[in-house]
Amino acid sequence: MFPDRQTDRRTDGRTDKRNSIAPLLRRFRTIMEPNLPHEYMKTDIYLIHWLKVRNFEIPAAVRMLRENLRWREENEMDTLLDEDWTEFNNQYRFNLDGCADNGEPVVVLFAGKWDMRRAVLAGQSDKMRRNIDKCFEEASTVLRNVQARGSNATRTNRRGQICLVLR
Repeated sequence: MFPDRQTDRRTDGRTDKRNSIAPLLRRFRTIMEPNLPHEYMKTDIYLIHWLKVRNFEIPAAVRMLRENLRWREENEMDTLLDEDWTEFNNQYRFNLDGCADNGEPVVVLFAGKWDMRRAVLAGQSDKMRRNIDKCFEEASTVLRNVQARGSNATRTNRRGQICLVLR
C-alpha cells in the first residue's frame, strides 16, 4: 500500500538506535569494566547512563565515570550505609517511599523539621552532608533493586534526578 515505507523491523527507529549504541557500549565496557568494583556497575543499564549523559562520547563518559569512582572512594560511599545513623535518623528524618509509577524513586525529606543550624553548631556539618549522601545512596539502591527484579525502571527521570518531595 505504501511502497516508499519500509515496515521491516530492522528499520524501526528503536532497533536502529539499539544497533548504534551496542558498539559504543562494548567499547565503553572494555575500557571501564576492570575499574568497576561492583557487579551492578557492570550492567548495561548502569553503563548506558554514563554514555547517555555525555552524548555517547566515550572519552567524556570515561572521564565522568572515573571521577565518580574516585569521589565514591574518597567519600567511602561503599561503607556509608553500614555506619551508625541512629541519631541522624531521628533528628533528620526522610522516607524512601519506593518508586512512582514511572519508576522514579520517591524520597520525602522533612526538611522543614531539619535543624541544620543545630548540626553545624554541634560540629556535625560533615555528618549532615554525609547524611544527605546517604539519602541519595539509599534511593539509588532502591532503583537498582527494582531494575534487578526486572521492572522497567530505566532511569530516575528525564534529567537523571531522583524525585524529592520536601515537607
